[in-house]
Amino acid sequence: MPNVHRIESRVAELPVNAYLIEGERELVAVDGTLTVSGGRAVRTRIDELGKPLAALVVTHAHPDHYGGVVEAIRGLDAPIVATAGVDEAIRSIDAGREAILRPMFGDEWPTERVFPTQRVADGEVLGFGDIELRVQDLGPGESLHDSVWLLDGNHRDVFTGDQGYNRMHSYLADGVGCENSDRPPEWPGLQGESSFVHCTRPRLGRAGLAPDRRAQRSG
Repeated sequence: MPNVHRIESRVAELPVNAYLIEGERELVAVDGTLTVSGGRAVRTRIDELGKPLAALVVTHAHPDHYGGVVEAIRGLDAPIVATAGVDEAIRSIDAGREAILRPMFGDEWPTERVFPTQRVADGEVLGFGDIELRVQDLGPGESLHDSVWLLDGNHRDVFTGDQGYNRMHSYLADGVGCENSDRPPEWPGLQGESSFVHCTRPRLGRAGLAPDRRAQRSG
């Protein structure tokens, strides 16, 4: 069964998580953090695990999820995968984020950013050896466009981006989908506390939001 590793990057004292799903022979990354150093931390963990990166998926259109991707996959022949809506939203906001984030982070905000190279449809299943991921396209929500990714077809591990926070509301400044920001989507098949919801900041479990023990053990 694939193992999930969490890589935490700190941005202005706030944790930003990316994940590596380790299969028998391959790895899949989920998100790439915000900064140069954050993306390099993801790449370091990829190299330490010593398995080829099959793909990197981007959950949604915020720079703390796609900004560091360029460093995470530099020199690797791995597709960057997202839904069409997430891809379009990232491309539409990037120039504006450059104007905001360069003064804030200087050289830590990557000069070069890379965008998704492979689009997937809602409900599509991607297989990478023993790693199977199913995407659920959520549309506007915490960002201009969001998605969640379910691991292994058993719906026990869900990578939600920023759809769930622990005892706080999600980011609201984009001004879309605010009525849904604090309510996790319905993920069919989740089985109570045996399910693990992997988020950017303090992790959440199933409805009722038990701690994500797997994310705390991994990484």
